[in-house]
Amino acid sequence: MEVEIISKEILKPSSSTPQHRRTYKLSVLDQLFPPLYISIFLFYSSPRENFYKNSYNMKESFSRILTHFYPFAGRVKDDFSFDCNDDGAAFIEARVSGNMSMVIEQANINQHQRLPPCSPYAKLSKLSTNQVTLAVQVNYFNCGRKAISICIWHAVADGLALATFVKSWVAISRDPNNVLNEVAALRDEVGSGPSLDRPTRFIVVSSLILAAMMTVTRENEVGSVDLRRRLKP
Repeated sequence: MEVEIISKEILKPSSSTPQHRRTYKLSVLDQLFPPLYISIFLFYSSPRENFYKNSYNMKESFSRILTHFYPFAGRVKDDFSFDCNDDGAAFIEARVSGNMSMVIEQANINQHQRLPPCSPYAKLSKLSTNQVTLAVQVNYFNCGRKAISICIWHAVADGLALATFVKSWVAISRDPNNVLNEVAALRDEVGSGPSLDRPTRFIVVSSLILAAMMTVTRENEVGSVDLRRRLKP
């Protein structure tokens, strides 16, 4: 199975990140994570679609969703913070010489490693400012089906956050206004308090995920604290 890169772009958020949100501080737990990429694979068995139309829609919605997940379009600043400078995320398209069934039915790790845009063993550091935080590769198979592989730096997002990003991207692709209205409603519900400024969309979505996790686990021995915003040295 051969994978041929047919296009590679750096897509930036459709709207610029405000200056007061340019620095994203990593919590103590985030700093302890190994500087590695995590990835997710999405396989689509739908029949062949118009290549150019499908490609344009994916890129356009990708730029729009980066506006609301703006840390994903930033770069490593140092060991403790992240520069949300809107440098963009990688969007790659590739043609695969084979059918998607070859990847799904055969557990061949060498074939699977050709589909993601980043090596799972690649490391990010403050000296590697040219490395993207988020990368997406759309693989088009000969059978007309496609597989989308997404890689992101682990310190910025875990598996659950990555799944939330994918869900939001899909929603904004289908209805550009729906996902934005839902997040806006969550912001209004949270509101403002004496110790918390008007929350960003990223914080609102992350808080919703944390609340759902706490409800499911129902652990009384431990408590969770958002170290990113609460600590004021």
